Amino acid sequence: MSKQLKIASYYGIREWGQCKFWDDCLGNVLPDTLGKATKKKLNLYESTYDIFETDFNISYCDFGTKLQKPILPNKRPKGFVYSFMTDPSDRAYEFIEKIQPNLLCCLQVVPKELFEYSKQHNCDVIFCPWFIRNVPQNTSKNILAMCSGNIQKYAYVWRTAIYNYLKNLNRDDIVLSCGIEYGKYPLTRDEYQNCLSKTKYYFSGPVREDELPEKYFEACNYGAALVCPKSLSLESCGFIPNKSYIVLQNIEQIPKILSSSKWKTIGAAGQKLVNEFHTVQQRKQLILKYYKK
Repeated sequence: MSKQLKIASYYGIREWGQCKFWDDCLGNVLPDTLGKATKKKLNLYESTYDIFETDFNISYCDFGTKLQKPILPNKRPKGFVYSFMTDPSDRAYEFIEKIQPNLLCCLQVVPKELFEYSKQHNCDVIFCPWFIRNVPQNTSKNILAMCSGNIQKYAYVWRTAIYNYLKNLNRDDIVLSCGIEYGKYPLTRDEYQNCLSKTKYYFSGPVREDELPEKYFEACNYGAALVCPKSLSLESCGFIPNKSYIVLQNIEQIPKILSSSKWKTIGAAGQKLVNEFHTVQQRKQLILKYYKK
């Protein structure tokens, strides 16, 4: 059925770091998986855009992020409309009111207020976390530990502390690719993925209180053992503490973790979980489920 569906994708690409990669996943990869996709790349500096004149079965409309102003179509596309919200934002209310999507997928746990508001507008809002686009080949692990991403203290308290601790260890088998400016990190995207594939322990932390970074899922996909603070959001995705991820209670635990061999079983368990429940194919099936309602 999905091969016969006509898909429209109205998407933007933020030209830096992880945002560029994930914009491509949401705007290109997932629509291509759903059916025959026609795409319009948006100018993110404009506030509105024209939709295609042709009718489509399903349309993806870019929600954007809280770092940019809203960009909305000049009118609602016909048919089934869905989007992904990268993080909880007040913009969701405006998006639901003006676009009237059938489905809004939240990459973070859905705030109760948003859930109640969406029901009034006949919009299903669901928790639909990050996903992986392909399953890599397992490789030998010769990088003991890795930490990457933004380390702005106000949003990444744990990751900043982890980065500083690992940096002070000054070890050749620890890879760090962090920075205070989004997208400006020592490793390129390809280098980052190459290092992930060779990593035993991947250390990270939540965004703000307990928002899920996409790196949790990427690291597990490559078979690295995820090490992070206890996370109810992560556990709502199926992760089990000290079974499919290692709970980091304090920074002083790091040497003990590094000296253990837990990465073998926990890395394998995390990889299995992500490959079974958090792939682009799984997200395709979820969207089609709501499309068929």
